[in-house]
Amino acid sequence: MLAVGVLAYQARRNRDGGAPDMGIVLVARGLAPFADCGYSIALTEAGRLPLYSRWRALDAWGLNDQTIAHAGHLTPAYLAQFNPHVIMFHAFFTPLAPATGKADEWQQMCLELQRYAEANHYELAAAWGPSPAEAHYYYVRRDFPDSERIIALIRGTRYTWWGSNEPCRDMRPLASRRSGD
Repeated sequence: MLAVGVLAYQARRNRDGGAPDMGIVLVARGLAPFADCGYSIALTEAGRLPLYSRWRALDAWGLNDQTIAHAGHLTPAYLAQFNPHVIMFHAFFTPLAPATGKADEWQQMCLELQRYAEANHYELAAAWGPSPAEAHYYYVRRDFPDSERIIALIRGTRYTWWGSNEPCRDMRPLASRRSGD
């Protein structure tokens, strides 16, 4: 009986590719109407987001990218060549709790994506997280026709965390208030 109950719970939870109201899936589905515009996304979560959005994607971790896999890491030059419209990464730091200490390879990749976005005038659309310890960052390039709509879409999402379906907060405005902006 217990096994049947566990299987029923898992089937309910995994229906429709995972929690259908999970934040990352909602953003992906919101991006889907722009799929035919030729937009691209560089990201660390190379599963549901590119699947549901149908955008051209660059897997920054390199599991699905031969160039990154051979180099051993994402390079700024390769990222610039891809020139993504959106950059998304899952960081174990937030605007409220910046990265500290020695960075492991994952954190180095996230920091590289963040440096690139900030150096190239992307707008931080949101930094959705369940706590100040981790967040999904979304940066949007400002020089294409749908950038404002995409920023509004990301900010307007009822974002919940993958796995727990815990409601998230956008750490971006919280950090602005904290710093006195």
